[in-house]
Amino acid sequence: MRHVLIIILTIFIGVCHGQNFSYPSILVTGQNIPDFVPAGWTVLDSAYGDLNKDGVTDAAIVIQHKDSISMANSVGDTVLTQPRMLLILFRNAAHNSFALVEQSNTFILRHDNPAMEDPYLELAINKGIL
Repeated sequence: MRHVLIIILTIFIGVCHGQNFSYPSILVTGQNIPDFVPAGWTVLDSAYGDLNKDGVTDAAIVIQHKDSISMANSVGDTVLTQPRMLLILFRNAAHNSFALVEQSNTFILRHDNPAMEDPYLELAINKGIL
């Protein structure tokens, strides 16, 4: 019984460790904010304001993976973290829709060091500046 348990745990750990994370594709157009949030992700923060000076309210959102995953940090240590993405969406008033104009998988710092506080504070648009 002990050997069977060791074999099962070895296989389970090997499968978990062998998983690779890849960022999902984001829709390029949508009617509302949830259209841009892929399955397994959630909105962490959002801000609204006119980013492209067209008189229409645009959106910037930070989405976060719902589950923690193992990733290598900047010094090569494997840590548990929740990946984040910054999405910039311009509103098209004529079509009553949003268009994805920018996606960054690295702009929002990851909380990849257990000894530090989460580096993310907030998202804001003030006078057209993110």
